[in-house]
Amino acid sequence: MRVVKNKRFWVAVALLAGLLLVYSATYQRLAFPMHYRDEIWQAAAKYDVSPYLVAAIIQSESRYNKDARSKKGALGLMQLMPETAKWALLQMGYSEAAEEFLHDPSLNIEVGTWYLRWLLDYYQGNWPLAIAAYNAGQGVVDRWLREGQWDGRADTVDQIPYPETRRYVRKVLYYYQKYRHIYRDASVTPDYSAKPVDGEKVGLQYTVKGENVLY
Repeated sequence: MRVVKNKRFWVAVALLAGLLLVYSATYQRLAFPMHYRDEIWQAAAKYDVSPYLVAAIIQSESRYNKDARSKKGALGLMQLMPETAKWALLQMGYSEAAEEFLHDPSLNIEVGTWYLRWLLDYYQGNWPLAIAAYNAGQGVVDRWLREGQWDGRADTVDQIPYPETRRYVRKVLYYYQKYRHIYRDASVTPDYSAKPVDGEKVGLQYTVKGENVLY
């Protein structure tokens, strides 16, 4: 009888653990949603950017509000500034008329991901620099580097002169790790593994759950 009771106890424990795991995963996806998943994966694959980084940018910029518009005029999911978007669209081969459709999730994500790829290439694969430039602008970040105000490393984010950009870089890197942890092995996501980094190594290199990320 005691053996039977012990067996039932451990079965109950196993069932409870399973339920907690399921509800924990469900809660995490509710807390960190990834809407427009197909559009994110398509753009990430096209421009060789980690989809989790794209998702982290969207979460930080607009919280997946496709109609978001900032006081400075930034538009859509990835909060594209009109002048930056116009330049990017021309570089991508679109006509200027496409600017009118930046609230369309698919176009907004594609343009934002293209621009993120451009920044990653410009900063030779350094994520903190690219993320900071997405927020503060490339010219501003270049000035910080030139004047020695920040060296572009993840462990020296406190050096970033703009408090908003300092918080932004931390937030995007935090969301990146969350999204990667929650969605990487989920069956609901497409089978795609983007290289997060390429080009010359700059700054520190960390390993985040098996993926080399140049911080």
